[in-house]
Amino acid sequence: MKHKLYNQSCLDGIKSKATQNSWAFDVIADIDSSGGTYLAILREWFLSHPFPSTGKKQHMKNALESLTNSDHLGAVNELCCYRFMCDLLLSPEALPEGSSRTPDFKGTSTSGTEFFCEVTTLNVSSNDNASISAGNGAPLNQEIEISRIIRRATEEKAEQLKFGYENQKGMVFVVFDYSAFSGLGTHRPLALADALLKTPTGLQGMKPYISAIIYVERYVSGGRCRIRTSQSAVYHNPSADYPISRELFGCFTQYFFDSYNSVGPYTIDIVIP
Repeated sequence: MKHKLYNQSCLDGIKSKATQNSWAFDVIADIDSSGGTYLAILREWFLSHPFPSTGKKQHMKNALESLTNSDHLGAVNELCCYRFMCDLLLSPEALPEGSSRTPDFKGTSTSGTEFFCEVTTLNVSSNDNASISAGNGAPLNQEIEISRIIRRATEEKAEQLKFGYENQKGMVFVVFDYSAFSGLGTHRPLALADALLKTPTGLQGMKPYISAIIYVERYVSGGRCRIRTSQSAVYHNPSADYPISRELFGCFTQYFFDSYNSVGPYTIDIVIP
């Protein structure tokens, strides 16, 4: 029981330490219903995940059990992306860490197309956090939040994202959004398309190593992780040397340099088992 995810000792600690601004507060309060379902799903994901090393497995366990939202959400989203890729028949493989930073997964489509995938989580910014904590709310500024995504792709994750190019394969950057915009039902996907595809600082400025940015909004309902298809989309880099086909993530709205599809192929949200 010592190494089991969310064992009784861990749950007792969470119950005594979780504050109202932690993800764990509501989960523990609803442990006999949706909260328990949520933890059971994470246990199953963790147990079945093909970790490339014991170190990575321990790191993931620590992050999942962390009361800090950014740590917990980042770990959940990495596991969720793996399960989602399995559902799409993309045969994800967790990559071991080498001397340089590597992406999270290698995927292979049913037709044999190989590509790499890096997952990141866009949390509420430090400025918005401070404003919310002070009771002032957070200003909804599309440009600031979109610039954070671009900075993540061009600076913070550049080493991982160049891995696919160096191996002459496609490279996708999956962004799970938990910023102040998440869940608001705004026109974020279209605004992001304009910023990524119609400005020199967008995808054209990232050439040629990113094949596509995949923007995902994940939420939890009834303890189960779901992807909001109306707010998720794929943005194809017109300058990519190794582009990906729209079929790889065909459940989402696809945005190209010369073509915007405003309505995605799925009209209901996706439940990740």
